[in-house]
Amino acid sequence: MLRHHPSIALWCGNNECTWGFRDWWNPDKRKSLELGGQHLYNRLIPDICRHLDPHRPYWVSSPSGGDEPNGELAGDCHWWSPFFMNSDMQRRIRHETFDECRGRFVSEYGVIGPCHLESMQQYLTPEEMRPDSLAWRIHTNTFEQETVPAAIRRHYADPEGLSVTEYIRYGQMFQAIIHGHAMEALRFRKCDGRTTARER
Repeated sequence: MLRHHPSIALWCGNNECTWGFRDWWNPDKRKSLELGGQHLYNRLIPDICRHLDPHRPYWVSSPSGGDEPNGELAGDCHWWSPFFMNSDMQRRIRHETFDECRGRFVSEYGVIGPCHLESMQQYLTPEEMRPDSLAWRIHTNTFEQETVPAAIRRHYADPEGLSVTEYIRYGQMFQAIIHGHAMEALRFRKCDGRTTARER
């Protein structure tokens, strides 16, 4: 069964559900965490995985570990809120933000940018091919909508005067460069999580 999937390192029961049960859907902390899929994630799926693939570890949820499901000091973490989903626009468009990450294993993070022009032409009409059109904005990630023009303005040029092709190119350049810096910041840290790329 697994011979066609050599990259499987572990089995994971859910994505962000344990975190959600604790922090999003249970704000007053009065409900029991034995809700919804907890039986599946904590009992049924691990038993099945142990039976069908006993040599690979099972991870109940991602993120998971430590006192907080999305804590940076144990287990894995999803590092969106401090960076790309932050309310402070400057944190979203500056690669130095990633020097603050202390996570031992960051299993989700990223920088969202515009897709290729050829892809957009498949779902936008010629009249809709501009960043301020309703259709463009509907098809764009919520956090990307304001971030990409702010990033283009900071790093390259005034986005108002750009053609669609230039806007997409600069948005993708921002995405690629910031993503690269984020990976370098994570790669250059020492295991204690305190050394940053700038300090090396």
